Amino acid sequence: MGAMMIRLLSLCLLIMSTILSLSCGKWKVDTHRSGKIADIPFGEAPGSIAVIRNPSGFIDITFLVRLSRGKILAADNLLKRVQVLDRGGSPELVIGSQKSAGKPGAGQRIAPFSFSIIGEMVLDSEGNLYVQNRFSSAQARRKSSIDDLNITPSYVLVFDRKGALKYTLGQTGASDIPFYYIESIDVDTKDRLLVVSRSLNTWSVSRYTGKRRDSYANLGKLDFTEKEKEGTFTGKIELVRTMHNGEGAVISVAYYHQSRFKYRKIFTYAIDQEKIVRTALSTPDPKNELFSIIDSRYLYLWNVENKKIKFMVCNLDGGIVNNILLKMPDDFDSFGEILIDESGLFYSISARKDRITVIEWK
Repeated sequence: MGAMMIRLLSLCLLIMSTILSLSCGKWKVDTHRSGKIADIPFGEAPGSIAVIRNPSGFIDITFLVRLSRGKILAADNLLKRVQVLDRGGSPELVIGSQKSAGKPGAGQRIAPFSFSIIGEMVLDSEGNLYVQNRFSSAQARRKSSIDDLNITPSYVLVFDRKGALKYTLGQTGASDIPFYYIESIDVDTKDRLLVVSRSLNTWSVSRYTGKRRDSYANLGKLDFTEKEKEGTFTGKIELVRTMHNGEGAVISVAYYHQSRFKYRKIFTYAIDQEKIVRTALSTPDPKNELFSIIDSRYLYLWNVENKKIKFMVCNLDGGIVNNILLKMPDDFDSFGEILIDESGLFYSISARKDRITVIEWK
């Protein structure tokens, strides 16, 4: 009997420790610290980005910087060029007009192309570069800020690793129908391109194998109506993020009672089946907004408060598995943009007096 009691006590302790370990994710906080990986100077030479300072001294944001597959992708909408830089900031490939591309240095490739307005960029495993190219318009030419230009229709240009244009993608594939507004472009584990786009009234997800669109999901057909005692509420899509396996997406939907935020739900969606699989998360907290999904199974929700950037990491059952705090360096007052790559590493892009600094967080 004594041995039986010992075994029962051991089993109870094991169960209790398992429960505690599962619940610890709610309270555990990992602090990520920063390390600089590159400085991109302001200028016109390869490896630099041209900028305009407005009368108040601030920089007009005509550039875009992204991280993909260990490379830095830099779009320059003043010089109309795209550069692929290594982790130290040295240019490996420059695509643009002959004048803007400059003379190639050691280990650099120069490729001629005439861009309109450059948007999102991403690399695949073969080194192919996908670039959003927006239409130019009379209104766009009068403005210099990227935020003012992103409402224009666009195509996705596909370049090989040497910078030669392979083909152009529109809504239905290699065709002449442009996208309306591109929210994001990503490449999945099978090197298929995933495009999240939207118009005034709806969102959609398109997947491409080479030049062919192999899947299309119109999210405007989904019913996000909730019936409660207070009445019937129709949810509004806030954000859509694709899964890295290319098979699904997560949809963040906000519900309001009149003008007051009521709650947020995040749904998982099967692209090929064109249906919602389940509700992954439901929260009344308006602060924790969807940021990304990593490894096709972890939701990253973020909250910015008092210059602290916090992320709550949840699984697709809504369980909290971790909390992440990005600890800012003392010599940085603010950050222009927070990014996360396909592996889950955080980066930040900050425009300083004479350069753009790219920082990695881990």
